[in-house]
Amino acid sequence: MTAGVRPPEEITPLALQVERGGPDAAVTLRALTMGARGKWIKTGAAWDDLANVWGSRWDEDQRRALNELGRLRLAYSSYYYRGGPDLLSITLFGPAVWSALRRVVESGVGIVSGRDTPPVRILADPVELVTGITAASGGIAVETGVLADGRELSVRQVEMIGEPPHGVSVDDGDELLLGGFAKQLSSAQAMLSRRYRRIEIPADDIPLFAAGFLPSLRRAVSVAVADDVELPEAHPPVVRVEVSFLPGHVTELRWGFRYGIGDQVIDVAAVPTRGEPDVRDARAETELVRRLPQRPWAVLDGQTPRLVAAWRMRGPESAVFVSDWLPVLEDDDAVV
Repeated sequence: MTAGVRPPEEITPLALQVERGGPDAAVTLRALTMGARGKWIKTGAAWDDLANVWGSRWDEDQRRALNELGRLRLAYSSYYYRGGPDLLSITLFGPAVWSALRRVVESGVGIVSGRDTPPVRILADPVELVTGITAASGGIAVETGVLADGRELSVRQVEMIGEPPHGVSVDDGDELLLGGFAKQLSSAQAMLSRRYRRIEIPADDIPLFAAGFLPSLRRAVSVAVADDVELPEAHPPVVRVEVSFLPGHVTELRWGFRYGIGDQVIDVAAVPTRGEPDVRDARAETELVRRLPQRPWAVLDGQTPRLVAAWRMRGPESAVFVSDWLPVLEDDDAVV
């Protein structure tokens, strides 16, 4: 008889105990086996025991799934010695714990609630970090939450698992839900879930929020804007050049960028300065500089070209600029 193939009457089922709370963790895991008296027991079902293909009567699909889960503790934590504790924090299994838990459920392993723990359900679909923008008194509110099991929950209603978080537990009193993110959260996403759970933006600051913060927010998470909220449209930046004709046939150029937010215009200098509005898009600015005439009065050479802050021209240089280059700039839609 090959390993793992036994008559049905000889097969012993396995279970995974999930327990809420503990000294160092919100959720702990332990493997169990069915005892001779028909009750789940921990004896003989230690994580190390699950590696034994030949010496058990366990259902092979269940043993393999639980063993794969147990092996994660060797890869993601310092728990590597034989004979260690078998009731372990879910964080010791690392970000791959969620796919392993789904395989455990698919194999037919029973999910058993531990002490003081409601019925446990392991979510088949990933959970998602989402941010909603709603109307608030005197402005708007920006609140980050978690979409789990078709419900949008405040981050205060969930317990983040991992550092950075890679999953959540949701305890609603009647049920304990466990689910993982599709990917471990980035540092920006983790900060949103902890530091910026809810932000209220006064009406006067909404244009700056829409231009300076919302684009990066959309890159980090899914953003849902309520139907009764109107956000001003942020327009792509353009290059701004101020041309002054001074005595002595001197032409002076002062360069910068212009951002548009709805009907509002925000001008910034060629290089970032302290205290300026937080509206800059560094990538867009670089692309604008690349399309300008690559002349010393406009662009500073380097691995990343930069806009000249100011330039003065005299005599023939000034005349050539006015006759040859000023019309080119005036015809460029990306220059104002």
